[in-house]
Amino acid sequence: MPIDCPQLHVVGDLLREVSKGESRAFEVVGPWGSGKTVVAAQAAEALGVPALFVAQGRIEADSLFDDLTSLVGDDRAVLLPAWEVLPTELMNPADDVVAERMSALQSLAAPRPDGRPVHAVLPVRSLMQCVVRRERLLEDTLTLKVGDEYDLDDLLARLIELGYERELMVEQRGQMSVRGGIFDVFPIAGELPYRIEFFGDEIETIRRFEPETQR
Repeated sequence: MPIDCPQLHVVGDLLREVSKGESRAFEVVGPWGSGKTVVAAQAAEALGVPALFVAQGRIEADSLFDDLTSLVGDDRAVLLPAWEVLPTELMNPADDVVAERMSALQSLAAPRPDGRPVHAVLPVRSLMQCVVRRERLLEDTLTLKVGDEYDLDDLLARLIELGYERELMVEQRGQMSVRGGIFDVFPIAGELPYRIEFFGDEIETIRRFEPETQR
């Protein structure tokens, strides 16, 4: 639950300067540590705009993100980590980093029902790296709901087109499997895989399961 923090005097001064419309760039000198996050978050919230917090590295970004979630809540702040490998390297990026980046981009791309802004925290290195276009991300996002009808073969073909791999058993992100009317899939941005049970073409249940025990 967000902390109810009274607005700082420096934030009021900043908002008055912004209201004059004479400049679009301001430098606030004085706050340090978590105080910097408080000033920036309160100013963005008062203006009703999303804020971009740039940190020196991953450790600093994690600390800043913790401060920000305490102020605005877990659902209105995202952390976009940097790729740990370069495009020229043969190694694949770690699954957890891929999941964090995709989850953050999805939160930023999809508008919130209440219209409130979502703030982003990222290291400098992440700021310099390319991301997928918002339109492409929304186009390639699939939403499955209980009661909806899907042709399972078409669904499998669509996920294969997006890069998912069909396996006998789902154990890692980006994998899927089919056993009769049971469809298992581990979303790239998910923490756990999902077991989707079909009755004909209709989704009957959707449940998460542990990949280690398959339960």
